[in-house]
Amino acid sequence: MNATRIFLLLAAFLALATTAAASGAEPALDAAESKALKRLDSLQSDAEKIAELEKFCSTEDAKAASHYNLGCLYARVENYKAAAESFDRALQLAPAFASAAKNLVLALEASGAPADELLPRLNGAISLCGLQDTDLLAIAARTYLKRSDYSSALEACRLGSICGGGRAESFRNTAAEILIRTGEFQKAAEDLNFMLSQNPKNPRAWDLLLACHVRSGNYIEAAAVWEAAEKFGCRPAGRSAEAAGAYYKLGLYEDCAGVCKSMKLDSAADAETTLMYARALSASGSHTLAEELCDKIYKAENSSRASKISALERKLESFISRNAPPEECAKLAETLISLNPESPAANFALANRLKDGGNFRAAMLRFDACAKNPRYKRAALMRKAACMLSLSDKNGAIDLLVKLNEESPSAELSKYIEILKSGK
Repeated sequence: MNATRIFLLLAAFLALATTAAASGAEPALDAAESKALKRLDSLQSDAEKIAELEKFCSTEDAKAASHYNLGCLYARVENYKAAAESFDRALQLAPAFASAAKNLVLALEASGAPADELLPRLNGAISLCGLQDTDLLAIAARTYLKRSDYSSALEACRLGSICGGGRAESFRNTAAEILIRTGEFQKAAEDLNFMLSQNPKNPRAWDLLLACHVRSGNYIEAAAVWEAAEKFGCRPAGRSAEAAGAYYKLGLYEDCAGVCKSMKLDSAADAETTLMYARALSASGSHTLAEELCDKIYKAENSSRASKISALERKLESFISRNAPPEECAKLAETLISLNPESPAANFALANRLKDGGNFRAAMLRFDACAKNPRYKRAALMRKAACMLSLSDKNGAIDLLVKLNEESPSAELSKYIEILKSGK
């Protein structure tokens, strides 16, 4: 009886030790080892079997097969470090023992061994088991990926897709993931689309294709993937926030809010997505719901200071968008300023109030603070120019608007500048 046979009797269901696919010399059991292993039949628990086999493996009678089987027992109780040591001992006693070499690699990976320790063992196992061993090729791909050795990881995936049979799709998915990581978005998208044309029920391919389009900034395609995946029951729920972001970037605020609504958002833990949800609601006219979300983030005990500030900014933007009473906007803006004096939303609201009250110079200072933020810059400088005109500084207003128009040309602004210059 050889070592593999004994293992199958002891732990046939053990996921770690997939020895059937390994090739190479499998050492036979001698009489002493057979007797020792037979004694395990009378023992019930894995702990008892391990204790009994540990005793035998401490003697000179224990050969490679006994250490191998002890490693399998260790692995069955998830003591992968001890399992690796036993498989290593078996390999020392029988250097051509392919199953021990393979299980050593599996145990090392399961124990979280660093790549520098794993790779030499992996190469040795592949030498014994052959390049057609898809278990080892999968570990190679994962290990090289962790090391950012993308060319080696892709080569492992290529071999795996050739030899993998039913696992070929998994290797192709991993290859696409690597291409996305390296910024080869077009190639990744082509490969993923081809895979989906062969098998539209490949959820990992849908997941990666959505990620690919989001990473490349192709939001139209990302939204299309999100919608198409639903038809095949493969919508990548783990990418919901990215899908919502794609809709938001496209200005499809109701669709963005719809995706966010379907998610179980924690207002503090998922603050960024919740804030996007609030912005989408506000942009689509649902101001009350948007402001309620902002309040949840602001009041949550575990919200970060940055999240609280962002929540107040979004709420203030909603106030302004729905033309809330000026005193409400001013009160919220003052609270926000106390937390962040540079807040563009707060400075914009206070500047508008100062402008409407005729305090143009103070308003201009606030508008200058707003202009530091790209999102507010154009509106802030336009209103600063209006303040300058109110102060009879037409030339200063024209100079400011000309500079703004050079940075961001607009036919409407160009026409307005010409009107100012003509004095009409």
